Amino acid sequence: MGAMGFIQNKEHVVPVILIVLMLAAVGLSAIWVSNQTQVVTEAVVVRTSASETTSGIKFAAAGDFDANDDTKAVLAKIAEEETDFTLALGDLSYGTVSENEWCDMVKGALGATYPVQVVSGNHDVEAYAGPSQGHINRAAACLPNRMANTQGTYGQNYFFDQDKLARFIMISPDITIDDRAYSFAKGEPDYIWLSETIDEAKVNDTAWIIVGMHKNCLSAGTKTCEIGTDLLDLLAEKKVDLVLQGHEHGYFRSKQLTINDQCSSLQPDDYKAACVNEGDENKAYNKGDGTIVAIPGTGGHTLRDVDEGRADAQYFTYLSGKNADPVHGPLIVELGKDSLEAYFSGVDDKKRDEFRINR
Repeated sequence: MGAMGFIQNKEHVVPVILIVLMLAAVGLSAIWVSNQTQVVTEAVVVRTSASETTSGIKFAAAGDFDANDDTKAVLAKIAEEETDFTLALGDLSYGTVSENEWCDMVKGALGATYPVQVVSGNHDVEAYAGPSQGHINRAAACLPNRMANTQGTYGQNYFFDQDKLARFIMISPDITIDDRAYSFAKGEPDYIWLSETIDEAKVNDTAWIIVGMHKNCLSAGTKTCEIGTDLLDLLAEKKVDLVLQGHEHGYFRSKQLTINDQCSSLQPDDYKAACVNEGDENKAYNKGDGTIVAIPGTGGHTLRDVDEGRADAQYFTYLSGKNADPVHGPLIVELGKDSLEAYFSGVDDKKRDEFRINR
């Protein structure tokens, strides 16, 4: 007789209920803890904090790390935040140490099997930076993919899902890795792949879509639109919820960017108020109203000045750099079915730029 038949048999209803209650009181927590340990080592991570449901996740994001005392402070902050995984947004070791030494530093701070999902920066490819600064493939080998349902080339162009809660897409625009040039100009294969990958998540009713990369288009620092406006416009047209970048050595966070009848393209040198949604007085936004770009290039490398005089600086609502409230730290993001909540977590133990997207 099958288990369902056993439960449906009236003379066994009471014993079964008693057994279930005993398991819930005595053994279920132990079984759950065991499952969580297995999940952490094998791939997908689920928070178990009493303040969160098991459907929520908490992750960190930062780029431009290096291997100095500031880097170690950022890693310690990530560990203190009890995050489920980290998105490392390129420019990892800067050649200060070897890839294996850098990975050992990360593992020493976060744990040997803690998931650090890497993507390439320009300083992670020998063709750009020279052999002394390393190669993304070696970094990806010592910090391997630990997420289930991953598709693509890990460390370069790939994505992974956290059930239907979120799809994370990691890309390498304007970076050449071993003669493979990643271009997201409209009509290019990488552009089409990204567009289809976003659409697939929407068809699957995925709650949140997050895209991570190293380089920028809009900035309030020194960088220009290296990824191209085609890519930025695509992300805004598709209403990707959150775009994460490094490259600039500061923390910048945009207003909600939108493509609409009054804004056909997001141009760095031509700011238009029609291209942004300001959010409310509590820094709350609504899902589907646009795309927020966050640049936590504050993983440890030397900070640079903010340039508030740039035209595209007007796209941003929070700026931190060498000359403006300087601090290193990760962006912390908490995802639930109905909300995305985020804040910049400084190594000085202060939360900055807390914002929310409501679904």
